[in-house]
Amino acid sequence: MIRRTRAFAVLLLSAAALCGSSADGVLRPRVVTLTDYLGFEWTDELVHDTLNFPKGQLTGVAVARVENESGKPVPSQTSDVKRHEDGSIRSCNVWFFADVPPNGSATYRTSCRGSRDRRRTACAFASLKKNNRN
Repeated sequence: MIRRTRAFAVLLLSAAALCGSSADGVLRPRVVTLTDYLGFEWTDELVHDTLNFPKGQLTGVAVARVENESGKPVPSQTSDVKRHEDGSIRSCNVWFFADVPPNGSATYRTSCRGSRDRRRTACAFASLKKNNRN
């Protein structure tokens, strides 16, 4: 029984570290590594990462951010936003397009924040769509 309790405590601490916030209140990104074992090159593959948050940590509209290995932003969006009883964000899926080399790996950092301004979020999405048409 003691071993199970300790293992459970370690899992909880690990989960909290993945989606915790730093001292300045900014959420730490989660590292996602995609690996090809089949020898195929994967280009613009749609993938998602599910992020979970403690009650009260994020409020408002879920806004995603994804960066590639070099820190360059990758277009992304959220879906399936679930909420706690208090209205804060419990979880969301972050969707983005990934490139993985044959027999290699690619690392991305995903994060989500809450935004109170729905118009600003919509404008940012519209701007992203406009810039990606070219």
